[in-house]
Amino acid sequence: MIAANLTTNNFRPIVRYAAGATLMVAVAMGFNWTLSFLLPVLSLSFIAPGGKPPDIKGGLFFVGSCAVACFLGVTLAYSFLSMPPIHILITFILLFHIFYTRNPLFNPLVKVWFLIAILLIPNLAIQSFALAKIIAISLVVTAACTILLIWVIYLLAPENKMESQEAQKSDSKPKTEPTVKERFTTALTSTVVIMPVYLVFYFATIPNALLILVFVAILSMQPAFAKDWKVGKALIIGNTLGGLAAVLGYEILTMVPEYSYLIVLVLFGGLVFGKYVFSESPLAAVYGMAFSTFLLIICSVTGSDGDGGAVSKVWSRVIQIMIAVIYFVTAFGLIEKLKPSR
Repeated sequence: MIAANLTTNNFRPIVRYAAGATLMVAVAMGFNWTLSFLLPVLSLSFIAPGGKPPDIKGGLFFVGSCAVACFLGVTLAYSFLSMPPIHILITFILLFHIFYTRNPLFNPLVKVWFLIAILLIPNLAIQSFALAKIIAISLVVTAACTILLIWVIYLLAPENKMESQEAQKSDSKPKTEPTVKERFTTALTSTVVIMPVYLVFYFATIPNALLILVFVAILSMQPAFAKDWKVGKALIIGNTLGGLAAVLGYEILTMVPEYSYLIVLVLFGGLVFGKYVFSESPLAAVYGMAFSTFLLIICSVTGSDGDGGAVSKVWSRVIQIMIAVIYFVTAFGLIEKLKPSR
């Protein structure tokens, strides 16, 4: 099944995709530091279709940006958490600028890390400032591990000439830059959609559902689904597929709860999903979403502490993610409909 429809053009990227994700999971679950489950998910875009390894400057900027983001998150929590109106206003302004800023180095992945830091750290500080600081340090460690492991992956499986040529063709294509008005509208819409979720966590501490905040940060960088219900529906289908795959995978792991079996499971999943991710199918992006969700749920559950109710934790993660997805599709779609027609 996996070997079907493989060509010399997509074999190497598929193997790199599956083996790279497996390496990330092996390191994240092997060392299992706080928030290590984010490593495979947030690094996946580097080895997904169109992805490429950062150069030295880009890698250092990525890690430095994450450190700055965590510093902002800790400062926001330490200085303004006890003053809700000011805290909320500053958070709104920071989120707006993250969405509005356009810079080749300040790419969507860097923005995701900024969003996670701004959304997650202050909310955890409500429970404990010590915990918030641990999370901030863990995010920087995760960012550094991401860059180092991506370099290792591309060192072991470098791009071939055909991949490099396709990347150059993609980079050379003229790209339509949004106007200042379009950037302002998009940034404001994304901020307005994300703030209610943030406020729910700010005023009602929900420690067992912080995965929603992480997923909110990831989803907020994909506002394109607001313009087309088909895209929004694809997002729901993709995450549902990934959630169900995670449930099935975890059921298998409960029968053989071994680290080595987790690695084999992720490798198999990467090969199966990767075959479709690197295909010409119009559903390729859906399978990419599905595998990302699969990794997020599997790693967040197997890497969590505590005993008992593990299967229920998997379903809890699936439900949390689906709540976030449905909310975003509905909220963006509603705002798009309410906009005055041109």
